[in-house]
Amino acid sequence: MTELTEALAEVELTDGSHLYSNFAYGVLAEAIAKRQQTSLAVLLKQVLFTPAGMTHAQLALADSPPALNLAQGHNSLGQVVPHWTFQSLAGAGAVLATVEDMSRYVQFLMAKSANQDPIVTNLLQPRLQQSSCCAQALGWMISYDDEQRPYAWHNGQTGGFSSFVGFYLDGSKGVVVLNNQATSVNEQALQLLTH
Repeated sequence: MTELTEALAEVELTDGSHLYSNFAYGVLAEAIAKRQQTSLAVLLKQVLFTPAGMTHAQLALADSPPALNLAQGHNSLGQVVPHWTFQSLAGAGAVLATVEDMSRYVQFLMAKSANQDPIVTNLLQPRLQQSSCCAQALGWMISYDDEQRPYAWHNGQTGGFSSFVGFYLDGSKGVVVLNNQATSVNEQALQLLTH
């Protein structure tokens, strides 16, 4: 935590223009956990993993036992790479989950979105137009298909893995694509979701 505090002391705030930052997501997660006076692992289990039925989800923390049956990750050249673990900033990519867990997560959010749950509605509210493709919500991108139906999506990549999660805001369809190679799956996932 000392290194994180020192790193934050060197951060200079910009003019407010948008820039995606894994560091910022990691800091945000740490700040929320600190505000709740618990660890991020405990907080995620309480407010997300358990309510969404994500029975195998956990964080890849340096001081935690390794996940069972974790797929071997590969870099973009197909070479085996070691699994990442986190001591801090776990909110920027430390979640380990099965495809079944992630499917439950998407179904959980789709149901809440379709039923206009106020927290999820706020989460998925567009905040900033990025370009003609999409708008930034809280942690999600909001895009529109050819029929102008809105869907939320987010992708990610860590050492050896990539992912894409997306779903229609009306709860009609969702997709989870998990890959054990650090190469983009966006094109394939968007094709599955929107066609």
